[in-house]
Amino acid sequence: MTLVWLGLLKAGWGIMSMGLTVKVLDSFWEAIMSKSLTDHIVIVGWNKSGERIAKDLDEQNKNIKIFGFGPEVEISEASRESYEKVSSIDGIVMHKDFKRCKSIIVLADDKRAEHRGDSDVDLWVSRVVRRMRKAIEENHQENVHIVAEVRRGANKEIVLEGGADEVICIETFGAELLAHAATKKRISVVFDNLIGTTETSNEIYYDAADLDSYSTFSDALIHFANHRDGLAKTPIGIKREGAILLNPRSDECALEEGDELIVIRMALAAS
Repeated sequence: MTLVWLGLLKAGWGIMSMGLTVKVLDSFWEAIMSKSLTDHIVIVGWNKSGERIAKDLDEQNKNIKIFGFGPEVEISEASRESYEKVSSIDGIVMHKDFKRCKSIIVLADDKRAEHRGDSDVDLWVSRVVRRMRKAIEENHQENVHIVAEVRRGANKEIVLEGGADEVICIETFGAELLAHAATKKRISVVFDNLIGTTETSNEIYYDAADLDSYSTFSDALIHFANHRDGLAKTPIGIKREGAILLNPRSDECALEEGDELIVIRMALAAS
């Protein structure tokens, strides 16, 4: 009888071990298949600007994750691959792909704002930004950059106070560009070349000031002219403690520890 019980225990242990092994393998495979993105860009909400933004980021070879609030959104098949429907902002900030992102773009989602009872979509954007900034601090995420869209330029300060790093009013920007184009012929081509993502575009990036090689902005211009490394690149300003100094005055030319040069160069796609 004892031998029978020992045999049953041994068989049972074998079955349990096999079950545990299968469970471990299933968990391992699930972890591989659901691997989180890292250093990607999260887009929150959706509107007519979303498709162009997603396309531009894709052309820059940036990974994106789109969080929307309904399956009925008008979105291309290419963008839908990165799209995930959520029911609330809490569903976004608790998501694994939110906790590892590098930047966040909050779009002025009129449909979601209306659904939530907000008469002004910019107020909805402000609340979303505030909630996300709080979650970022709670998650101890570092250097997450939040860019938000507003409909009215007058509401930019409200969203900045909510925790956005940058606020852009696309409609205002477009109107101002139209006004400039009327008085400065072909200026729109300059803007297209600066912010476009084609092989003929230029790009702007930050480069830490090398104080051992140059000590003033004027010296930096000469240094870059002599060290192009096959690419045409030229400093156009200084980023200093969050301030942007374009074409700096002579009293701002002396570079300081922590300064970054704002440099324009031919897009890497064209190199």
